[in-house]
Amino acid sequence: GNCYFDMGCPGAEDEPPAHWWAGLVSLSRAYEFDPLSPKAGLDETAAKNVLGIHAALWTEFVTGWKSKSGWLELKNEGECAEYKIWPRLCATAETGWTPQEQRDFQSFSERMGGQYARMAEAGRKFRLEPPTAKLEKGRITLVPPWPGAKVRFTTDGSDPLDSPTGRFWDGKTLDARFRSGLAMRTVL
Repeated sequence: GNCYFDMGCPGAEDEPPAHWWAGLVSLSRAYEFDPLSPKAGLDETAAKNVLGIHAALWTEFVTGWKSKSGWLELKNEGECAEYKIWPRLCATAETGWTPQEQRDFQSFSERMGGQYARMAEAGRKFRLEPPTAKLEKGRITLVPPWPGAKVRFTTDGSDPLDSPTGRFWDGKTLDARFRSGLAMRTVL
């Protein structure tokens, strides 16, 4: 399931419909795939015959689509396919050409910041990895998906991109009482 990009992404709220039966495929799950790991179940002969890896996108859910809140519109099948593929295909490519012992997801994530800018400049549709939040000692810290990524958030549950209460995270922690209304998005 690591290379099936018709599967949804974790935290995919108000995003295009996706298959669910094989689980979610995050950027990290795509990156962590190792076709030669013991979990793959290949014997020594079969492992020697592995020439590479590929990704798949079944198209039952690839169609023009608009989010309920209006933050995303994919005008046709091509735009929807791009959105489902990128950046997970970047992870799969690095998985294929970099030996497992040399791969580092943190380094990959940091380098993806530049790739997102290139994809945007090329007019591609792609999914930005969402930020996460860490709760510690009554304070919430927002964690951007890569260093320097901009995170827009609200504490009233409204869409951070569309709401007048949306603001950019400045690095300051938030009080834990905002936990239930916290909504976040990564923006370029």
